[in-house]
Amino acid sequence: MTRLWLKFALAGPGCWLAGDAVGETGEVPGRSFNLRFISNGQGADLAEFLRGSSVAAGLYRVDIYLNQALSGRRDVEFRASPGSGKVEPCLNRELLQNLGVDLDRLIENARLPAQPEQHECLSLPALIDQASAAYQADTLRLDLSVPQLALRRSAKGYVDPALWDAGVPVGFINYSLNATHSEDRGYAGQRFTDRYFLGLRNGINLGEWRLRNEGSLAGPADAGQGGGFGGRARYRSNRSYAQHDLDAWRGQLTLGESYSPAQIFDSVRFRGVQVATDEGMLPDSERGYAPVVRGIAQSHATVEVRQNDFLVYSARVAPGPFEIPDLGSNGSNGDLQVTVIEADGRRRSYTQAFSTPPLMLRNGALRYSLTGGEYASNTDQPSPGFASGTLAYGLSDALTGFGGVQWAEGYQALNLGVGLNTAVGAISFDATQADSLALGERHKGQSLRLQYSTLLSTTHTRLNLATYRYSSVGYRSFADHVADTGYLNNAYRGARYANDRVRDRLVVGIDQRLGPQRGTFYLQASAFRYWQKNGRSVQWQMGYNHRWGSLSYSLNAAWSDAGGTADVRTESDRQVSLEVSWPLGEGARTTRASSTFRQRGSAGYSSAARLSGYLPFTEDSSFLLEAGAAEQSGAYGAASVITTTSVGRFNAGYDQGGDYRNASLGAVGSMVVHEGGVNFGQSLSDTFALVEVQRVAGVGLTQFRGVETAANGFAVVPNAQPYRLNWIGLDTRKLGAGIEIANSVAQVVPRRGSATVVHFVASQGRRVQFELSRADGSTLPLGAMVEDETGQLLAMVDPTSRALVLSQQSSGMLRVRWSDGSCEAPFVLPALQAGRNYLDLAAVCQ
Repeated sequence: MTRLWLKFALAGPGCWLAGDAVGETGEVPGRSFNLRFISNGQGADLAEFLRGSSVAAGLYRVDIYLNQALSGRRDVEFRASPGSGKVEPCLNRELLQNLGVDLDRLIENARLPAQPEQHECLSLPALIDQASAAYQADTLRLDLSVPQLALRRSAKGYVDPALWDAGVPVGFINYSLNATHSEDRGYAGQRFTDRYFLGLRNGINLGEWRLRNEGSLAGPADAGQGGGFGGRARYRSNRSYAQHDLDAWRGQLTLGESYSPAQIFDSVRFRGVQVATDEGMLPDSERGYAPVVRGIAQSHATVEVRQNDFLVYSARVAPGPFEIPDLGSNGSNGDLQVTVIEADGRRRSYTQAFSTPPLMLRNGALRYSLTGGEYASNTDQPSPGFASGTLAYGLSDALTGFGGVQWAEGYQALNLGVGLNTAVGAISFDATQADSLALGERHKGQSLRLQYSTLLSTTHTRLNLATYRYSSVGYRSFADHVADTGYLNNAYRGARYANDRVRDRLVVGIDQRLGPQRGTFYLQASAFRYWQKNGRSVQWQMGYNHRWGSLSYSLNAAWSDAGGTADVRTESDRQVSLEVSWPLGEGARTTRASSTFRQRGSAGYSSAARLSGYLPFTEDSSFLLEAGAAEQSGAYGAASVITTTSVGRFNAGYDQGGDYRNASLGAVGSMVVHEGGVNFGQSLSDTFALVEVQRVAGVGLTQFRGVETAANGFAVVPNAQPYRLNWIGLDTRKLGAGIEIANSVAQVVPRRGSATVVHFVASQGRRVQFELSRADGSTLPLGAMVEDETGQLLAMVDPTSRALVLSQQSSGMLRVRWSDGSCEAPFVLPALQAGRNYLDLAAVCQ
């Protein structure tokens, strides 16, 4: 309050006092200010407010903030200005250039000499109008303010590599558990099925090395009259590797079991070594692409997603259309096999094509990958050694060239391609020539690929991906070659695989925003033809979403036809659903009612009514109640609840029909072991952070709902963006009056896979408003410094001779000092009274 009062008092004609050297009388050469206007009768001591320089001349390593954004960490020299004698930062051209200041413009405007002087020391305010520099000695922070006009158009999101933080040593387990117990009374007797999925991502960070293992424990256990989580369950590892940043190459070194890049050649699982570009280190780079899995469930179903025969996702979904946008990329571009297991045990499977967008780079940009090792299949295929290399280079902003080679015993492949950036979108074309020799049988062929992507801003149409690929009858990818080798050796039952070689494929994805009052439309479609099959495998999904006032509705349709052989024709699967939803009250958290109608081919119709919302007296727990009827299975009911806490997200559900009933449990979360203890948290991304608020529990974060510090003062921040600025802010609204945090916002720039610790300094105690007086009853000077026994500044005396202090001790001594005097005031705090946020206490200073 004192500081705020003084800001008003010093405003106006006298505001220049904060920047000039001021004597005790409030005078500077040629100027004066009458301090009696803010006196409390005992004079005013404003030395701390009017102090000119806060640092001695010398060299300091400081964090540089440009326009409030962390931009670098540099050694900066501070010198005394010849004119004012004030110590100021000495900036050189290299530093200003790295920060993005447009030096060419300054030279053109004669604000900066073309040739630098020896030991040049530049003053930012003298160079650029309305620019300023301010230094905070206590935090080693240099704030530079530069008008946008004086800055170059730099790469968006780029951060100085000197700020990349490798974090601290940690070990962690990230888990995703989904378990379902089913009882089906449609058979003679009763049939029990326990289906479960436990996905694990384990890691250890040591220095700048990251050790990772990803795998899953999964399987159904059909036990007839019994049951249980036994049976055929086993742990399968998907990736196990060690990784380290290669700063100079803007890439990653990977050792172990992982996947090769997928942009040029089809990705393969390997066991060996890889050096490849990390696009996250580069400014304005395109991030990895992962598809959105969509479908329609007829009941409370389990959705399983496999890629290259590995189960990568499993979760329960409600009846109606579902969407899985957070599948993430597993390093491979194998098509996704989606299986929907309905509540009554019926299974539906379809394939969602997975392709990468057109390869386009900026002028001069480079992407590379070098992979060597042995082929590592998830099945019993052979494991031949191989080497692979890819390279892409931006020849101009409109033209990109790329290519690659693959080599193994009996197999060679060469790829060449070009990407064009045109007025109607990005287009790339490439061709792969492959020569495969498997036990005396030689196959030669070509694969041609055309990819297209665009955003039509005038019609708000986003063509996410359009890919057409044709492969000649003799073409073998490296995975085809390995499968052929195993098949001919009778070491791998590859007949199905060999018969499913794709002749051509077309994949299209469209998102269309029809306007603010007309809703949105999407379409995903794929078509395949095979060399050993007649007909075409076709799949498409489409949907329309719109709002009419507070009422929302969506119409979705899906169709799949797996084709077949000349003798066997598979049945096509057609589904249509309509869902209408409306709120039962006001506000974003009000309960909503919805009604759904679904029609699926020979399975007939089903309809349902739902209630969903938040549980009373909770902020992060929601519920779903549902009742419906299906043509084949009759009436059913269902209920589920989901709760999100600082230690994970948990869900439970139950549904029952005429011939079945299911119970499910799910949990997603993490455990992190670090120097400060063990903390449980929400599901982690590849890169995360730890927040420490010293010895204070229950402090929330502004960006992450439900996350708060545990008893050891630490909280797990579940995700952070690598090589980019991340703001971490504390939610201090629920802190008691006895807790004070000096700075509640911080910035971090983590490396990929790191666990960065963000420290916040907190003080705990009791709020006390001391009414200070001298032994003779007179007041103390306004602005006098109030310190504890160690010399730490606690407060300043206000105009009424009071000081509001956060006291961490129940008794002690206050030391008060001003320019020409000092005194000490002993105090003893009374017992704490419930309901009181602060105390009023008189203290005599002598």
